[in-house]
Amino acid sequence: LVPVLASFLWRKNPKHRESPVLKVAQHVYAPTLRWSLDNPRKVLAFSLGALVLAVLAVPKLGSEFLPELNEGALYATFTLPSNISLNEARTLVPRISRLFQRVPVVDEVVSQLGRPEDGTDATMTNNLEFFVKLKHPSEWPASVGGIGGVIALCQQSLAEVPGVEINFSQPIRDNVNENISGQFGQVALKLYGHDLKVLQELAE
Repeated sequence: LVPVLASFLWRKNPKHRESPVLKVAQHVYAPTLRWSLDNPRKVLAFSLGALVLAVLAVPKLGSEFLPELNEGALYATFTLPSNISLNEARTLVPRISRLFQRVPVVDEVVSQLGRPEDGTDATMTNNLEFFVKLKHPSEWPASVGGIGGVIALCQQSLAEVPGVEINFSQPIRDNVNENISGQFGQVALKLYGHDLKVLQELAE
């Protein structure tokens, strides 16, 4: 169908011209092809070497080095006891907010209890999240160090609240990790089996 329609649209024979990009590519490709045909052993040796390097790189797949950047904020996820009521959880929010604000490098704190407004995460009332905006690093005490030091200070302050699991991350990093792996943290452990009691013991 396309050639027929094209014949109606372009009645006159169009002038053919070569793309300048293709001309440059041909100047590079043609000598390379001739050399490759004249030196098959070298090409084969190079190909085998590249294959060996690829095989040696297989154990490194899935690992990469990314320096931990300071996004200027922390994203803290609290997992409260599963049987906690909504009223009990609500009483914890201002208390934890005050504990965050005791840390000298914290500027503002925003909290979210339960699932988000858009309903994308099927979390219960025992899920509590905090967005902790930090002051500019120039205002940090010298003893704090980097983000690791800030997290350590927050953990010390939050030690007054027992029975909760806390996962610290940063907003962008947390979103990237969750979109890649579906996990809320950088390190996750999955246990599979049919006996829930054994799985619970192993998890603990």
